[in-house]
Amino acid sequence: MPNRRAVSFTRPTDEGTLLEVYDLDKGASETLTLLPDGGEFHAWMSDGQLLSTAGSTP
Repeated sequence: MPNRRAVSFTRPTDEGTLLEVYDLDKGASETLTLLPDGGEFHAWMSDGQLLSTAGSTP
């Protein structure tokens, strides 16, 4: 994740796929958002924007 000592990861739930972040300084994770239906993969742009997939549509 840009400008943060953290890593992001996805976690499937009954509600859909959650995007979570683990903060290395705090030693804790938090949920950032629910990804679009079919979303599983994501990438961070250097300016902090988040890109995600939604099925076969980018």
